[in-house]
Amino acid sequence: KTAYFNYKVHVNDDGFRLTGSDNYKQEPVVAFFGDSFMFGQGVEDHETVPAYVNSNSESQINVLNAGVYGYTPHQEFTAYKRITEKQPVETIVLQLFNNDIVLQGETINRGVYRGLLNAAMPATTTEHIKAWLLTSFEVVAHTRRLVYLFAATDTTDTPPDFLRPSFTQSHAHEITSTKKLLLAWADEAKRRKQRFIVYFIPTVMEVAPEFNDKRKRWGKSLIGYDPEASYRWLVKLGDNRPDITFIDIKKLFQQAYLAGSPSLYILEDGHTNAEGNKVIASEVLKILKPAQ
Repeated sequence: KTAYFNYKVHVNDDGFRLTGSDNYKQEPVVAFFGDSFMFGQGVEDHETVPAYVNSNSESQINVLNAGVYGYTPHQEFTAYKRITEKQPVETIVLQLFNNDIVLQGETINRGVYRGLLNAAMPATTTEHIKAWLLTSFEVVAHTRRLVYLFAATDTTDTPPDFLRPSFTQSHAHEITSTKKLLLAWADEAKRRKQRFIVYFIPTVMEVAPEFNDKRKRWGKSLIGYDPEASYRWLVKLGDNRPDITFIDIKKLFQQAYLAGSPSLYILEDGHTNAEGNKVIASEVLKILKPAQ
C-alpha cells in the first residue's frame, strides 16, 4: 500500500513473484530479470510483463519472474548464474532503467530497517533517532514525502541529467561499467546457447502525453535536450552484438500513445502500469515466436 496505489504480491517457495502459473521449473524457461519494473511495482501478479507473456502465448512458455525491487544489473547477473546452476534457461529477458547506469560490482551496504526494504542502515545515534522517527510516526512520513515532492518539483526548463547531450561524458565510467557487465552476461548466454533480449524503460516524462509541454520546453532549453542520451550506448551495443536483441520500448510506447492508448504509466509514481506492461509483453512475444 502506497500513496499512489495498492496491490498484492504473492511469491512462490523460491521467493519469485507468481506469474499466473508456477511452471518455471519445466523446460524451456524464459527467465525475466530486472528491478521494480520487472517485478511489477504497483500492479497485480497477473499484470506484470512475465505474467502477460505467460498468459498470452499461443504455445506453452514457462516463465520465471526473477525481477527484484532495487536490484542493479550486477545483482541480476549474479541471480542469473545462481538460477542457471539449478535449472536450464532457454531465453533471458533483461529490463534496464536509467538508474541502472552505475558502477557494476561496487559494494553498496543496504539492509532492512524495521521492515523498510533497501533502507540505508543507521550507524550513528543521530541516524538511529532519525530512522526511529521516520518509521514510528505517520505524520513524520507524510511530512518527509511532502518535502521530497517539493524538492522534486521541476520549476525550470532544464532537462534531467540523463537527457542532456553531456550525459555520455558525465557518466562515462558508469556506462563503461554497465556495458562491461552486459557483455559478460551476453558472452555467458552465448556459451550456454541462450537467447539474450534487453529492453530499456523510458521515464514517464519522456513519452507520456501529460508531459508534452515539458518536452517542448526542454527542446528550447539553452542547456540542450537529447531524448536518446540515456540509452544510445545500449542501442550501439546491440548493433555491434547480433546475439543481443534490443527492444526499443520508447518507440513502442510512442506508437501506442499515437494510436490512442490509455496511460502506460502510474503517472504519480513513474512505474509502468498494467497497460504499459501489456505493450512490452506483446513485443517480447513477437521475438519469442520464432523459437517456439
